[in-house]
Amino acid sequence: MVPLDARHTVLDWIEALRIPLLLIAGTYLGALSHTLTCLDAVTRRGLGIKALVVNETPGATVTLQDTIDSLGNFAAGVPIVALRRAKSTADAERTFAQIAALL
Repeated sequence: MVPLDARHTVLDWIEALRIPLLLIAGTYLGALSHTLTCLDAVTRRGLGIKALVVNETPGATVTLQDTIDSLGNFAAGVPIVALRRAKSTADAERTFAQIAALL
């Protein structure tokens, strides 16, 4: 393996270490494009994605469910978790427990 240094990207490090990914996406305008580009890059390198977490962006013009539905068309076999703006600590804890169980 080639030693990793400042000339390498984080993606190079992930590939070298074979670390499974937890990909986080938002619901802001442009998030679909950013996330699909990332999915393509990691797939081309043969890296595994343990889960895709869609974080609800405050004030977004795209709904959380629409984002999840769209990404589901391109992330076959990857669990997608909705991370809503928590109304309570219990809500947040349930979501984070769901994410942790996927790792």
